[in-house]
Amino acid sequence: MLSKHLASKLIYPRLIIAIMIGFGQASLADSGLQQWQYEFDSTSSDTSKGDSLSFNQILGLVAEQNPILMSLDWKLKSAEKKIQQAGLLTNPELELEFEEVGWNAPGFKESEITFLLSQDLEFFGQRGARKRLAEVNLDVIKWENRKAAFGLYLDAKSRFFKLAHAQQQSILTDEAVKLSQSIRDNIAAKINKGAALQSELLLAELEFQKTRLDFNTALRERKNMSLKLSALWGDKNGNIVIRHESPCDDTFNSKTQDIDIIADSSAGIIEMIYRKRLLESETRLSVAEARPSVTLKGGYKRLESEKTNSFVLGISFPLPFINRNQGRRAGLKAEIISLQYEIEQSRLEASAVISSFIGRLEQHNDKINAIDTLLLPTAGRAYKDLEQAYNAGRIPYTSLLEGKRTLMNLRFEKNDLILSMRNEQIELERIIGITLDKNQNERFKR
Repeated sequence: MLSKHLASKLIYPRLIIAIMIGFGQASLADSGLQQWQYEFDSTSSDTSKGDSLSFNQILGLVAEQNPILMSLDWKLKSAEKKIQQAGLLTNPELELEFEEVGWNAPGFKESEITFLLSQDLEFFGQRGARKRLAEVNLDVIKWENRKAAFGLYLDAKSRFFKLAHAQQQSILTDEAVKLSQSIRDNIAAKINKGAALQSELLLAELEFQKTRLDFNTALRERKNMSLKLSALWGDKNGNIVIRHESPCDDTFNSKTQDIDIIADSSAGIIEMIYRKRLLESETRLSVAEARPSVTLKGGYKRLESEKTNSFVLGISFPLPFINRNQGRRAGLKAEIISLQYEIEQSRLEASAVISSFIGRLEQHNDKINAIDTLLLPTAGRAYKDLEQAYNAGRIPYTSLLEGKRTLMNLRFEKNDLILSMRNEQIELERIIGITLDKNQNERFKR
């Protein structure tokens, strides 16, 4: 559960300033490509230390057993092999020709037999352009792998937070049950002394049964969230208890967080940057392919009638008079220009989206601080006063019940706000590709 200290530090002015500066001076080259990476460490998967799991232990289990991470390695290997393939020369061709051959055996006496070996030679940077395109494709795969691994980390964190919320919800509903039971028992004792009405006991019993139903619902939700979290490493039991050593804890210190969040680190812009690089590589390849490749031929010719042998040499190449890939090159150029305008617009939209997330996170912080510092203490004192007044017979049970519900509702609201704030933080991280948590940011490669 987030403390008041954490709530006040999660979103801070320096973060907002860094974002705004980033939008003004960010380069479209590689500024955002250094983000979007999370290194899973399977050495932290030891679960023998107690009956509950920390967030790092959960990440270790994911690193050890989640199939997605293994599939990413094979995707990378596939892209690397395509570079190897792009750098290979074409295979030579062997030709065998028979001329002046009749239908009977003596016809071979007048035959001409030719053996030719031919090889295409790619000049004008054709093979290099093809390799460059394969290398850019490899960069795209590396980016997609980084994004997928970072997304898996965010999914683990999101499910961890939801389970933490469900655990806290079950604790709060259990407190509500105990409080309702205490009130009910108190009223029963007062009835025996003739100091309370039977109708008050009925209302208290009704409230007690209602809180028990809420508690059972909270337990089922906790089980569901546990199953969703454990599915990340293939555990179907789903009986997980987590420790509140989450990425969002009191060790988070904004003064040690110097993160340059810029618009170019958003996923959509990075994808367009890579798309632009692919188009540029395709353009270079198109230009290179418009230039002729040369085919050299060499071989041996046998004239059977003259009993003579001779060598045959030849060279051929296309004449690039008509088709010089001019239509494809012009189309690729137009696509690149169009994409550049889209990138500029996306940067403006990314700025607005990130600012909106920051505003909502600040609102959540303000609400949590208000509940912590003002509403909960006030509701707690009010309930104690109402309890004393009810025991003294000065107010009806309904007033005490209203005070209890107000106190518990504030506790539930705070728990919901914490989950909502964490969800907003994760969605912001999903946009900018940077984790905002200190203990994880130390492991985050940039």
